[in-house]
Amino acid sequence: MPGLRGVVDYDPAELVVTVRADVEQRRQVVDLAGIFEAKVLAVGSVAITISLDGTPEQLDDFEELLGAFGIVESQRTGRV
Repeated sequence: MPGLRGVVDYDPAELVVTVRADVEQRRQVVDLAGIFEAKVLAVGSVAITISLDGTPEQLDDFEELLGAFGIVESQRTGRV
């Protein structure tokens, strides 16, 4: 195609992460998930599990912010 000068490498990835979140922190975690358009998969009495599809940079940013709550478990696909 005329005008194309290179290949854009868009490597979508997924992050599934469980973080500690008591009753008081749960709203903060859900709000953060909403900002990133992540999906809340499970809510328990002491933890919440969230899934996010996006670029590696988006996943890095999201995981870094969730680290403040205490990450219990993390699974990731795509480039790491």
